[in-house]
Amino acid sequence: MEAATPRSNLARHKAFLDSARLYQSTQIEKSIDFIAQAISELGTRGNKKELAESLELLAEVYANYEQLDLAISNYKDALEANYSSSTALALGKAYIRNAQWSDAISLLAPLEEDKLLVAYQRVEVYESLGDAYAGSGDINRAVAFYQQGLNIASKNQISPKIPDLNSKIADAYAGANRMEEADAYYNNSLSEAKKQAPQRAIQEKEKVADFLNKTSRFDDEIQLRKSSLKELETMPSGIAKEPGIVKSRDSITSQRINYKIANAYIAQDKYDDAIPYLQRSIARADLEEDLIVQKDATRKLSEVYRQRGDFNKALETYQKYVAVVDTLYIRKEQEISRAARLNREIAASQNRISGLEQERE
Repeated sequence: MEAATPRSNLARHKAFLDSARLYQSTQIEKSIDFIAQAISELGTRGNKKELAESLELLAEVYANYEQLDLAISNYKDALEANYSSSTALALGKAYIRNAQWSDAISLLAPLEEDKLLVAYQRVEVYESLGDAYAGSGDINRAVAFYQQGLNIASKNQISPKIPDLNSKIADAYAGANRMEEADAYYNNSLSEAKKQAPQRAIQEKEKVADFLNKTSRFDDEIQLRKSSLKELETMPSGIAKEPGIVKSRDSITSQRINYKIANAYIAQDKYDDAIPYLQRSIARADLEEDLIVQKDATRKLSEVYRQRGDFNKALETYQKYVAVVDTLYIRKEQEISRAARLNREIAASQNRISGLEQERE
């Protein structure tokens, strides 16, 4: 018989997990500490369901901060403590993010037969299997799984997944250089995304614009990006900013869209048209402290001035580019230092939690 944990301890366990969730997207150290306190309330025996819940939340926190090896390890421990299909699905997604395609397929394939999954989870299983096969280069099987997910999403009116899956089918075809099929599914995804939240519609427009760029359809690309830019700039600033801990190189921002519009003009040697978009990109990037885009746009503007024979402006702009690079280098050094400190703190917190788990064995 497993010894029961007193109700007061379970109440404190729940309170600590609630606190961990509150901080999981903003302060990883606090979130992990609260999870450690939650686990300590469970004692050394029993309560495997609560332990699994704690470990799954810990895995989510690590996944949010791209600590994928730790996320995978804790998802596995959660499954060992108390198996659930939702945890298995979460582990499968972590495998995919970590490019462990065969591990993901082995784990997710049995979930196809799980009759207890709700429709949304079934869509996610097929979508994740599609992701795993796409990652491994098996485009036909990837598309087949995406299509199964799309069929279930359409049948059950799971509207957010419909543009997602159309878009992933298009991505798969584009990756295989099957551009006609990709074009059809991108059109579908664009049409469906317009029915979703404004951020989702802009995100899909930008993905389709990237596809148009790759196929040298620059006028169509420019028109689509200008539409995205207009929508983005009319949105409240709090909504327009993409959620997430760290802005990726593919984040959708006004400065990045302006930069891409300029590049499409440059690809057609339309330098005069490109210049104002580069200038807007630089100004907005400076305002938002987006040094990556500011650097790229400043360098590109210097090159455009040189192409036009305006060597004084080219030199002046290049000097600004060098100054931005210097600032970026200092910022990167600071980020590396902070990341190293954070990794040490994460390792210490994980060791504490591992110690609590060992005490239960």
